[in-house]
Amino acid sequence: MKKVIFAIMFILLLSSNCFAAQIFKEEDLYIHNCGPLQIYNKVNVNDASSILGEILDESYTDNGVQRYAYIIMEGGEIYIDLATNRTEVGQIGRLIAKRQDAYTNKGITIGSKDTDLIKAYGTPGNIRLSNNEGTIKQWYLYFYKDGIRRIFFGLNYDNQVAAIGFSMLPYGI
Repeated sequence: MKKVIFAIMFILLLSSNCFAAQIFKEEDLYIHNCGPLQIYNKVNVNDASSILGEILDESYTDNGVQRYAYIIMEGGEIYIDLATNRTEVGQIGRLIAKRQDAYTNKGITIGSKDTDLIKAYGTPGNIRLSNNEGTIKQWYLYFYKDGIRRIFFGLNYDNQVAAIGFSMLPYGI
C-alpha cells in the first residue's frame, strides 16, 4: 500500500511540473521597461547602457571561436553574442534586469513575493542557489518547451524578486 501511495504522489509531482511547463508561453520571455533589450533582438553595448544605466564592468571575448560581450550595469547584466566592443551590434543571449520598474507579462515585478511568482508561473523547472554573496539567494528557472530558452527570477533573502531575466544560451541561468 505504501508503494502505491508513493507511486501516486510521484506521478502527481511529475504532472505538476509538466503543468508548470505548459503554462509558459513564448510571449512570457518579454521584460517590460527594458525597451529593445528583448530576446532575439540585436543591440550594442552603448544602446544597452542607455537603458540599464552606467557600465560597472565589461568583458569582451574574441578568441577566434567565441565572440561576445558580457556587461554589468547598474540596472542589470547583458550578454551580447558576436559583439566585441561597445559599438558592435550583436544578438542578446541573456538579460538580467534589476531595474525597479521591470516586470513580466504575468505581472511579476521587482519586489514580488515568491508566492506570487509561483501563482503566476507555477512550479519552477529548476531552482539554483546563487553562486555569489550578493543580494540574490537563489534563482527560479522556467523553461520554454524547447528546453533552452528560459525566463528566470532571482530571489533575495526575503524571498522577493530582485532580478528578472531571460536566456537563450545553452548554459547557466
